[in-house]
Amino acid sequence: MRVYFDSYALSRPYDEYLNDEIVQEAEMVENIFRLVDLGSLILVDSEVLDMETQAIEDEEKRARVNAIRSKAKYYVTLSPEVKQRALRFVELGIKPMDALQLVSAEKGADVFITVDKRLC
Repeated sequence: MRVYFDSYALSRPYDEYLNDEIVQEAEMVENIFRLVDLGSLILVDSEVLDMETQAIEDEEKRARVNAIRSKAKYYVTLSPEVKQRALRFVELGIKPMDALQLVSAEKGADVFITVDKRLC
C-alpha cells in the first residue's frame, strides 16, 4: 500500500508537544513511519513537498523531514494535469498548497495522511 503524508503530518513528530492531541498524532505518524521502514508501506513523495519542506525554517526539523522523504519509492511531479485537478479543489474552498498535496496523493498513493483538522 502506498501512503502520502502531507507536510503537516510529515513534520508532526518534530513539533513541540503542547498538548495530548499533538502527542497522539506524533505517535501515530511515527508508527506509520516504522511501517515504511519495515517495507509494509510504500512512501510517496512529491514536488509540492519539496516546496513545503524548503519553507521549514528550523534546519534540524527540515533535515528530519527530508530524511523521512528520502525513503520514498514514488515521486509525483506538478504536471499540468495535477495543477488543473488541484484548481477544482481550490474552487471548493481548499487552500492551493493543500489542494496540490491532496491531488499529489490522489495521483500516487492509496492513502492520504494529514493532521490538518481544516483539511480533514
